[in-house]
Amino acid sequence: MQFLSEQFVAEWVAAEHPACSDVSGLVVAKIDGAPQGKVAVSVEFSEGVIANPLFGFWSRS
Repeated sequence: MQFLSEQFVAEWVAAEHPACSDVSGLVVAKIDGAPQGKVAVSVEFSEGVIANPLFGFWSRS
């Protein structure tokens, strides 16, 4: 399983994205069946840039 690297996120934030210049919102992906249990990836966008990327695990019980 591969996720966005810090380098990719940094380059994406630094690049200009005219089509995304006014996008604000939250994108959430929840994945079940990862070796550690459940995985959640959340990316908050504010005015076209990533404001807050979050990554979390929920272990199996």
